Amino acid sequence: AVLQPEEEMALEVSVFLDEAQKFKDVLNILVIEGEDTSVPLTAVGTGTTIVCADPSATESPFGCQFTCKPFETEVVLQNMGRKAQTLNWVNPKMADKIARLNKAKQQGPALAKAIEAEQVVFSISPERCILRPKESLAFTIRGY
Repeated sequence: AVLQPEEEMALEVSVFLDEAQKFKDVLNILVIEGEDTSVPLTAVGTGTTIVCADPSATESPFGCQFTCKPFETEVVLQNMGRKAQTLNWVNPKMADKIARLNKAKQQGPALAKAIEAEQVVFSISPERCILRPKESLAFTIRGY
């Protein structure tokens, strides 16, 4: 841009932060017929670096489903950050079932069999993974 003497111009700087941390840098403005200027910049990344590759999948990837009919869908997650991230999916109902099953095994095989027969409605695989920087992985969500 060319500025006349005493003229001002607003300059908007946009950044894409790829980690939830504080960033510092310097913006150097080179002036052809004058003194160069350095502007210190700071920005803080917030939120998570894990994003869903298909933004529409975050709303309801299942659509309409009937009960007692198995279905599955795939969701791709991507680590946009600089650091590896560990993803660990937890199904509280499954954890509760395992705890009740362990307790029931001590009380007798009939109760344990009844608990084993209970179905967990949703499962996801893989249950645990490490997403390296800029890596994507497809997760399969199954419902029953």
